[in-house]
Amino acid sequence: MNSERGRNIPRVVERRSARPLVPGAFETALLYVKDVFSEETMGVGDASFWVGIEQKAGLFKGTRKQALFQYYMRGYTHVWLAETLLDYFPEFRARVGLGTMTGKEKENRVSRLSSALLEDFPPRYKRAHRKDAYS
Repeated sequence: MNSERGRNIPRVVERRSARPLVPGAFETALLYVKDVFSEETMGVGDASFWVGIEQKAGLFKGTRKQALFQYYMRGYTHVWLAETLLDYFPEFRARVGLGTMTGKEKENRVSRLSSALLEDFPPRYKRAHRKDAYS
């Protein structure tokens, strides 16, 4: 008889809310990409992209820290959020898709953005994840 069969083995599941984000919270968080990578996001072709993002960010009636708090309350990490925000940025997405960005370069960009996000995450989260700031 298999002793494993009768046991209930708990699965580790990340805590995520089914409730949608407040309108404009994602776009407000996306403005971190504009700040951290200002040398790459301020080209002439990017202007129309950022105008739309800033308009949508205006729907969120709070600060950038409050937008990150929305993600914190849903159980997301600063690294996951950095990867998601970068994947939304067209220049990054295009370079990854075309294969012109090396794995090391991608890792460096995620690291830069995640460390900026970590600074504005709640203090309780920062104390628990300080060692993971560049992972």
